[in-house]
Amino acid sequence: MGLLRGMARTAVVAGTASAVSGRVQRRQANKFAEKDAATAAKEQQAYDAQMAQQQPADQEPVYQQPPPPPAAAGESRTKQSSSSKSSPR
Repeated sequence: MGLLRGMARTAVVAGTASAVSGRVQRRQANKFAEKDAATAAKEQQAYDAQMAQQQPADQEPVYQQPPPPPAAAGESRTKQSSSSKSSPR
């Protein structure tokens, strides 16, 4: 009987500890989720404010044309060599 009573007592303690641990874990997860949501909202507001300052809403974005690509090294040599070949000396 003593062994059975000891096992029952251990099971009750273990079950209570598991239940308490689960509640604590859920509570902490909810608390941190709320903090994360508040932080994300603040970051989004700061980003929106920064974007509003950089470009007014009534203006269209202005894009510049990219510069032309540089001439290839082989093109300049062929023009020079062909012009020197065609003129007699």
